[in-house]
Amino acid sequence: MEKKEFNKYYLLVFLAILSYLAYLIIKPYIAAILSAAILAYLFYPLHKKIRNKIKSERISALFVTLVIILIIFIPLGFIANSLFQESVSIINNKQLIEDTKQIILSYTSSKELSHYISEGTKVTSEYIKRQASVFILSVANTFLSLFIAAFALYYFLIIGEYLIKNIREALPIKKKDELLTHIGDSIFSILYGSFVTAIIMFLVSLIGFKLIGINNPFIFSLIIAISVFIPLLGPAVIWGPLAVFKYLQNHLDQAIAIVILGLIVSGIETFLRPKIIGNKSKIHPIIVLLGVIGGIKIFGFIGLIIGPIILSVLITIIKEYFPLKNEIQS
Repeated sequence: MEKKEFNKYYLLVFLAILSYLAYLIIKPYIAAILSAAILAYLFYPLHKKIRNKIKSERISALFVTLVIILIIFIPLGFIANSLFQESVSIINNKQLIEDTKQIILSYTSSKELSHYISEGTKVTSEYIKRQASVFILSVANTFLSLFIAAFALYYFLIIGEYLIKNIREALPIKKKDELLTHIGDSIFSILYGSFVTAIIMFLVSLIGFKLIGINNPFIFSLIIAISVFIPLLGPAVIWGPLAVFKYLQNHLDQAIAIVILGLIVSGIETFLRPKIIGNKSKIHPIIVLLGVIGGIKIFGFIGLIIGPIILSVLITIIKEYFPLKNEIQS
C-alpha cells in the first residue's frame, strides 16, 4: 500500500474517532441545539426585519433572542412550577385515592380488585415522588441546557443564511430546494398547526376546568394539550373518563359541564388546526406517531417536534432514490 493511500485511510480513521468524541461531548445538549435551530428558523423573518432597520446583525440577533426567552422560557418556568405543585397535591390527596377506590368497589365486591387498586395507587404515588425528586435534581442541568439553547439561538440567527446555503450545497440529492421547502413546511405544520392549537386548547381547558371547579386543572389541561401531538388519541381520552368519574361521584352538574367543555375543546382541534395549516405539508399520521414516541424518548419534550421532522425528512430523501409508483395517502 502506497504511503499516500495509507495516509488517506489514517486520516479517515482519525476523523471518525474525533467525530465520535465530538458526538459524546454534545450528546447531552443535542436537544437544546436542535431546539435553538428550530426557533431560529421560526423567528428568522423577525430578525431579518430588525436587522434591515438597525443595520446591525448582532444587536438584532441579541434582541430577538431576548424576546424569545421572554416569550418561551418564562412561561415554561411557570408551567414546571404549576405542574410540580399539582403533582405533589395529587400525591398527598389520600381522600381522592380513597374515593376512587370506593367508587370502583361499589360496582364489585372483589377483594382481589381492592388489593390491586391499593397496590396500584401506591406504585403510582411512589413513581411520581421519584420523578419529582429527579426533576429537582435536574434543575441545574436544565438551566444549563436552556443557556446553551439561548447561546446557540443567538449564533444561528447570525449565521442562518450562510448555514442554509452550505447545507443546500452539501445535500447529496438533486431536489435540494424541494427538500428544504418540505422541512420548512413540516416545521410549520407541526409547530403552527399542532403547537398553536395545543396552546389554545390548554388555555380553554384550564379556564373551563377552573370554572367547573375541577381539582388540579393544570395537569388535566396540559395532558389535553399534549394529546394534540399524538394521532388518534385526542382530548376525549382525558375529558371523557373525567366526566364519567364525576358522574359516578354523583356530581351530575360537573359531569355535564365537562362534556360541554370537552366538545368545545375537541371542536377546536378538529376545525382550527386544518385552518392554520392550510395547504402546507401534511405528514402521515403513522410518521407523526412514531416520531413523537421515539422523539420524546431520545430528545425529551422537544422530541414532539424533532422526531416527526427527522422521520419525514428521511422518507422524503428515500423517495427521491426509490420513488413509488403510487403514493400512500394520509
